[in-house]
Order: sequence, then structure tokens, then C-alpha cells
Amino acid sequence: MRAKPFLQYLQAYYNPQTAAFLADTPDIRGGWEVWLQVEIARTFVSLNQNWICERELPYPSGNLFNPYLTYDADDGLAPVGTTSNARYAARCDFFLYRKESISIADETYIELKCINPSVQYPHRDAWTRFKKDVIKIQALQKANKQLNCIALLATSGVFSKDAVGGENPGLAWFWNQDEGRVAYVWDPTQNAVTTLQNVALDGSGRFFIVAVAIT
Repeated sequence: MRAKPFLQYLQAYYNPQTAAFLADTPDIRGGWEVWLQVEIARTFVSLNQNWICERELPYPSGNLFNPYLTYDADDGLAPVGTTSNARYAARCDFFLYRKESISIADETYIELKCINPSVQYPHRDAWTRFKKDVIKIQALQKANKQLNCIALLATSGVFSKDAVGGENPGLAWFWNQDEGRVAYVWDPTQNAVTTLQNVALDGSGRFFIVAVAIT
């Protein structure tokens, strides 16, 4: 499943009320990614469309002898390798899968970050961690072109024109198609799934889920 249809599923079937509360409540400290992973999995599995969810699945390499990918974010030259040992493999946060026919499967490897409103600069912190996930999936998909990955960010606030509009928008890196990235946003308040550059601006602070995929 690609990023836009994924968000459209959430738009149709997921109630984000509790997630919106967590995204904007600094008195609940620490990460809430695992909770949201389970909530998203419950949403898909309860549709009775044969979805299966698995957490912390190793990324496959497509190599028979070294079937797993490794990832070292600190290695700027060669961050991705292969291994025969699943213990050393790079892992996704969660994996959604369903069999569409005997020969066709819908497989999506998902990385998820959530804003932590209890830290000093919650938005900067969230987008920095999210960018690292996007860099990770881009490197892994380059190593195994059969992978279908999505990086997600659950956040809150508003989007300004400086962030997504004008000649040099601050978030343009996330939808740089020359580098193979596309970005979408689900805005539950507006009941809309749009590209990141076309998200509704300003207004009242609210909950969003951003999804970036690699073309």
C-alpha cells in the first residue's frame, strides 16, 4: 500500500481523538509510538480484509544467503549491508500484509514517529526524528527495490506558509521528487488527505499524520 491510500484508510476508519490528546498533552511524558502502532493495526485488522500486522519485522534483502538488511545511520558512506543473522537486521516499527491473490501480496513496512510534547522543542524534535526515518527507508529501498516503505509522523499544531509554501518552503525536503520522495498529510479536522505542500495552513492547532514514501 502506498502512502496516500494508507492515509485514506485512516481517514475512513480511524478515530484520532485519543491520539490527538496524546500529541498535545505534555503531562504524559515519553513516547507513545507503540500505542499508535497497535491502534493502526487494530484499525486495519478489524476491517476483515485479511490484514495481518507484525511488529519489529526484519527488513529483507532479497539475497538468498544473507536474507536481511542491516542499517547504520552513522555510516554516511555505506549505511546499508546484509546479514544472515536476523538479530543484526534493521527492523521496521510494524509491517502490514495481506494476500491479494496467489501471486500478489500487499506488503508495507512502516516507520512511525510521534511528537513528544513534553520535550523542550517538540516540533523540531519530532521532525528531526521523522527525517531520520525517511533517510532510513530511502536507503533500505535503494538496497532492495522490492521493498514498499512508509515513514509516518503523528504530530499536532499548524502548518505555516513558511513551512510548506513560497519559493523555499522549510519542509520541501520531504516532497523532493528529484530525490524520490513524496509526502502526504491527513488532516482530520478538515477531513482531508492532501500532499504536504497543499495542506491547509494556519487555523487552530490540531492533529495531523504525515506520510512520506519513496517513488
